[in-house]
Amino acid sequence: MLSIREKIKSTEFTLKATKTNYYPTFSLESYYLRSGNHPDMDRDGWNLGIKFNFPLYNGNLTNYQINEILANIANLKYTEQVLMQSIKNEIETAFYNLQEASEKYNISAKILKQAEENYEIAKGRYNAGLSTPIELSDAEIELEKGRLNRISSKYDYLISEALLKKAIGELDE
Repeated sequence: MLSIREKIKSTEFTLKATKTNYYPTFSLESYYLRSGNHPDMDRDGWNLGIKFNFPLYNGNLTNYQINEILANIANLKYTEQVLMQSIKNEIETAFYNLQEASEKYNISAKILKQAEENYEIAKGRYNAGLSTPIELSDAEIELEKGRLNRISSKYDYLISEALLKKAIGELDE
């Protein structure tokens, strides 16, 4: 983003410099000349001049250059807008993904608690001889699924949090 802004500034400076081609320029020239091999016969000479250059017509070259620069500036500004929208969309998506991951993490806590309670009930029923080993095994499987879901949802949350931080510029790649 900063790179595009710097390119825009640079191109605007180039535009200002190109517009100066419409104005006359002047330069100051000076020469010193010394000739001869003998000190008594040496000749010295100074020459001083001012040179003015008035641009009368250059085949509309300056106009074409200015139009090209203006098109470049417009293109850079459009690119900047597209990039800004892309960053905004990335931040919004990361934010909503973080909210969703947070909700899943909270729900996984409730599911795990329910699975633990179901396991304790199934274990009590099995110890009392009121259920089969398959029922206890099913409760153990659901408990492990609940634990795995809790761990998975925690990492999903942490990943979503890191992606949001990256999107807002708090985290380097």
